[in-house]
Amino acid sequence: MSTSRGAKEGSSPSITAPEPGHPASVRPAGSAPSNDPAPRPREVAWRLFTHELTSSSVQEKGEGEKATTHVLTPLGGCVSRLLLVGTLSQIEPLGSGASPLWRARFTDPTGGVAVTAGSYQPRALAFLSQAKAPLLATVVGKAHLFVGREGVPMVSVRSEIIAPATPAEERAWVVETARQSLRRLALTKEVRARGSRDPGAYPCGYPRRLVDSALRCLDRYPGSDPERFRGPIERALGSVGEGTPVVPDPSR
Repeated sequence: MSTSRGAKEGSSPSITAPEPGHPASVRPAGSAPSNDPAPRPREVAWRLFTHELTSSSVQEKGEGEKATTHVLTPLGGCVSRLLLVGTLSQIEPLGSGASPLWRARFTDPTGGVAVTAGSYQPRALAFLSQAKAPLLATVVGKAHLFVGREGVPMVSVRSEIIAPATPAEERAWVVETARQSLRRLALTKEVRARGSRDPGAYPCGYPRRLVDSALRCLDRYPGSDPERFRGPIERALGSVGEGTPVVPDPSR
């Protein structure tokens, strides 16, 4: 499994089959093409550090009966699916019989988040039920935000696919995730500094969807300081050791 350091914001990596960042596009050898309507394409999987993910408290749902739910992060990530690379530990079964459910703790250099898999995620469920913790792994799944009885938001990841990862893949993920995070940090800072609600007022180098989500953060995260995320991002980069490419910081 190899990740691409030049991936687009929110995009999935280049991964050998089965490819966790993209929907399946290969049919069994010798089978005929299906006449069924084409399924809705999956959303791309974002690279996101857990510190930003677990700092999120806003969930947005689109229009329509089958609209996708997104978690809006303080740095303007509009996240449905995630691609994470880090350590899985504390793997334990929570269900049994007809309702199997497994949970694990995923950690990266910035923090941790709960990862679950149930009967609707058979591949991830099979992996967790046989895994020996701790281990390095790639996790692709959906961000889920739950608000408890006391009004405290809690974020977790419902895994779709989990696969073993190598230290080199983890380092590559950290570098690319840091690059994307710093880019969004820079945009969020600029949006707060200018205060303009016109997406056209911001540099054309940013995709429109990133500008739109950064603008929504003005209302959904009033008073939030993007700079509080810089320290965890820089510590993550520092954790990958010597020989790591320098990541340009557009926010400075």
